[in-house]
Amino acid sequence: MINNNKCLAVIPARGGSKRLKRKNIKLFNGKPLLAWSIYAAKKSSYIDEVVVSTEDIEIASIALSFGATVPYLRPIALSKDNVDSTKPVLEILNNYKEYSQIVLLQPTSPLRTPLDIDECIKLSVYNRGMPCISVTNLINDVNILAHKHKDNRLSPFKLLNTDLVKINGAVYTSSSQYFINHGTFMMEETMSFEMPKERSIDIDTILDFKIAEELFKIEKLNDTD
Repeated sequence: MINNNKCLAVIPARGGSKRLKRKNIKLFNGKPLLAWSIYAAKKSSYIDEVVVSTEDIEIASIALSFGATVPYLRPIALSKDNVDSTKPVLEILNNYKEYSQIVLLQPTSPLRTPLDIDECIKLSVYNRGMPCISVTNLINDVNILAHKHKDNRLSPFKLLNTDLVKINGAVYTSSSQYFINHGTFMMEETMSFEMPKERSIDIDTILDFKIAEELFKIEKLNDTD
């Protein structure tokens, strides 16, 4: 069933990151950060093509050198800080209509593995193309959480019959048509695929970057041999 679905991975990688300058091509364990997401996507059992969406010529050149497709430079209007990452994906889908499954991979999640990607895709495809998003447990013991009020008083945090999870930014997938119809991966029908904390860092700061590099070395993730 999965192999009958042509699957497109889109990696949005703009050049204008603010908190950590040029982070998408900053060297991460010897290779540009972007390269590790390209490697993971190309090792997936189900992804047929990997497209990088960028407005930046240098990022486009690096993406091409690591085996991704860059069909065109993204319009500047879709590369601003306030533009949701789903917008470039929708734009790409307008030009890749032959793909029935879409996967969004953020370049700031270099610790995800090809298996993480494949498990998300399977959950989506086996559930009629409904969206699936990767998550991680936010905290193991909710008893240490509390609500802080304006006057600095604390009150107990109450969690009612659900696990508290965090969207880790590593994998988003859906049938292409479902994504086009709704314009988002997040809705009441969205399923979750849980990843461990050690593979769930979403790099936004230099501290995130350094922690991720050390975890990468320990776990020996995304072996490119």
